[in-house]
Amino acid sequence: METARTVDEAEQIKQRLSADGIGLVLADVHLTPEPGVYGGYHLYERWSALHPTLPFLLMDGVWSCQDLLAILAGQVPFLANHFTLDSLLDHALDLVISKWPRLGPHCCSSRLSNS
Repeated sequence: METARTVDEAEQIKQRLSADGIGLVLADVHLTPEPGVYGGYHLYERWSALHPTLPFLLMDGVWSCQDLLAILAGQVPFLANHFTLDSLLDHALDLVISKWPRLGPHCCSSRLSNS
């Protein structure tokens, strides 16, 4: 697992790992302390254009982010705060399984049975 606090850090990670080396991108819509800047959303737009099979999950505490075009159109999953850990894990598992279907739902059955 890698973490980035800024778009630049995320770009550096992608450059180091390559898009094929990334299993899932979980990003805050803003991904910057600057108000009104949708860094994570713009990262999604750029990366999904270059790497359409790279799974993304966007999240944010601002409900109005649901009105961003790709989120509104259902092109990228979005979690608004206050989501549960189970909801986050369910979305992440669905995205990982969609990238690697051969894993199937059995890949994480122990987590699912402990819920």
